[in-house]
Amino acid sequence: MHELGHIFNDDKVIGSYNDYLVPRSKMESKANDFMLRELLENYILRTNTEPTDINCVSFLESERLPMSFEDSVRRIIMGGLRF
Repeated sequence: MHELGHIFNDDKVIGSYNDYLVPRSKMESKANDFMLRELLENYILRTNTEPTDINCVSFLESERLPMSFEDSVRRIIMGGLRF
């Protein structure tokens, strides 16, 4: 999912992934957000859970993702998910 996020988002970031830290950081962040959104939407459908009722830690554990994504998951949930 992360790599698909690169396909959908990298052309929207100005700069070279290999040559500059800022564009690379933006590209990685956008790819991670894409992955988390897709996984959250699948999780909601699979568990029949309302987005506001999602336990971020339980979600990350179920997807075998690092806890370092917890703030991103919260931000994505607060920003709304598309359905």
